Order: sequence, then structure tokens, then C-alpha cells
Amino acid sequence: MFNIHMLPASFGDSLLIEYGEKDRRKYILIDGGPYYQFDEIIETLREVVPDMKEIELLVITHVDIDHIDGIIRLLNHDPALFKIKNVWFNNYEDLSFEEPADLLGGIQGEYLNVLVDKKDLNKNEKPITIHRDPEKIKIDDDFSIRIINPTQKALKKLLKKWDKHMLDKDLKHDEKKIWERLNEDFRYEPLPADVLGEEKDVKSLSEIKSKEDKSEANRSSIALLITYKKKTCLMAADATSEDLKANLEHLDLLNSWGQLNVDAWKLSHHGSKKSNQAYLTKMIQAKKILISTDGKKYDHPDKETIARLIMNQESNLDIFFNYTSTFNKIWKKQRLPSGIKCTFHFPEEEGYKKVALIPDSS
Repeated sequence: MFNIHMLPASFGDSLLIEYGEKDRRKYILIDGGPYYQFDEIIETLREVVPDMKEIELLVITHVDIDHIDGIIRLLNHDPALFKIKNVWFNNYEDLSFEEPADLLGGIQGEYLNVLVDKKDLNKNEKPITIHRDPEKIKIDDDFSIRIINPTQKALKKLLKKWDKHMLDKDLKHDEKKIWERLNEDFRYEPLPADVLGEEKDVKSLSEIKSKEDKSEANRSSIALLITYKKKTCLMAADATSEDLKANLEHLDLLNSWGQLNVDAWKLSHHGSKKSNQAYLTKMIQAKKILISTDGKKYDHPDKETIARLIMNQESNLDIFFNYTSTFNKIWKKQRLPSGIKCTFHFPEEEGYKKVALIPDSS
């Protein structure tokens, strides 16, 4: 049995990996969503995995608050809700934010660090990053993980960003710099004038070019390639297309056609078009696509991303959402190009969607 539970993390991520045999089920938790979703996430866990007493590994992919905040609440809970055997997180002691100016949760990284120490949890001694000669990290029998992001270079860049305030004083009265920053800030990106199905078809949408995500926080995301009994899942966190492409090539994970074939792919950055460039949707071929977001704040997933997947995946595609929102329910009515089959799976219970890679044993 190998299941991925997309938990109700609003616009963030919280994913539970469940694997093993019927009487020996084990768990890995990746991220905890924003703080205000913590109660709903825990309630959902109690419903879907009522017998879970411990997890093998807790992964906090990066310091954006839609990934880290719920984990802070989890670790601050006394008594502990369940035993945590190992923690993976890239933390730095010299974070300097007094109040984050956007979603980069510098101070949250400090909160997490002291909580891990207080709970005396077994945390990674070295940064979670890719190496020149990567090895599969054996978590359990038949279950292994390869680190495919971030690079040491990305972490060094993130550290520099943590050492200064988000808004530099020299931006003041510098109109050119202000415009440049505004254009790079995905929160304020203008909405396209067209509406899916009215002015642009799927093929045309897939060909629209998008700016690349260059965020230091997202580039520091811990992205994982998980394998269990020959089933493989790419958990991309918020990693950028540029980094994923470069790292997959560097780690020699592509086949002779220059592609990575996986059974499931949790899309980066909740289906953002900046983080899921057309070239990446050709390079990574998946049978199942997972998108975790309720669409709040940033209107994810972008329809350009879905269109790219539809046009660039080579086999029949299944796309799973853990929320039904204004930004994904449009695909219930959208006509697909002739000869292309894509099935969209919406949740029966908002915020939660189970994706089975290996069916539960009877």
C-alpha cells in the first residue's frame, strides 16, 4: 500500500505519505500548511489515519509560511500528538527578520529551530541538499528517497536574503527599482483578460510564455523523489523549473529521451505557471498529477499550467485536486483537444484527496 494524502492546507502544502503492509503502515509528513489550517489538518488526519501514533520522517521543505506555520503549531503542542522519529529542515541561526514583509517566514525558521531542540528531536546534522554523487537514502524496507533540490548555491543565496530586510531602504524614491520589484512580485501579477474557453483554447493556453520563478525561498525548497515497491513520486515543494531541470540532469536521472518518468508528481508551487514551465512539463512524465491549493491569495493553479500538462504529457493523465475552487472547476466543462484524454478528480470532502499508487490490501 502506498497512498498520498493531500491535507486541507488552504493555499499551502501538507502531504502525508502512507506506505507499508496492512498491519505495518508507516508515515511521512511533508509540510504543515498555514497556521490557521492546523486544526482542520489534524482533524482530517484523525479521520483518515486514526491509528497513526508516530511518523518516520517530518520534512519542512522551506520557510514560506504556507509550508512551515502548521508545523510550528504541531511542535508547540503539548503533549505531542504523535511521535516524530526524524526531522528534515534547512535552518540557519542568524535569521534577522523582526516581521516578515511577505510570505518568507524568516522568524518562523527560528521558532522551528528552538522547538526541535526543546522536543529533542532527531534532526538532520547537515543541510538537506544535493551532492555530486547522490545516493538513495533508505528510510525503510522498499522505501527510499533521493534529494533533488536544493543546491548548496541556492541555500547560500537564501542565507544572504535572511540577513537583510525584505524591503531595502534604497528602494525609496527609485522608481525603476520599485517597478522591477513589483513586476517580480507574484502577488500583484495582473490577471489575464481572457477567460478559459472564451478566447483561448487549451493548445493556445499551453503556448503562453511565463516568467520564471526566481524566489530565493522557493529555490531553497526540499524536493524529493520517493520510491516504494517500484512506484515513484516526485514531491516538488515550491522548487523552480530551472532548478528541477538542472538538478535532474546533474543527477543523471533522465532516460535516453531526456525525460523522468514517475507515477505521481506533486506540482511545484501549487500549480503556478512560473514554477511549471512548458519545458518541465515535457521533461517530467507522470501518470498522476497532484495539486494542493484552495486557490486563495494567488489564484492557483494557473490555467496555463494545466494546459501545458494536457498538451505535453504523453499518456492518459489523471489530475487530482484537494479543493474545488474557482480556478480549477473550470476544467469540469472545458473541451479538450481531439485524441487527448485527461480526467480531473475533485474532492468529496473539501481540503482532502487520497491518491492511491498501490491499492490498499484487503
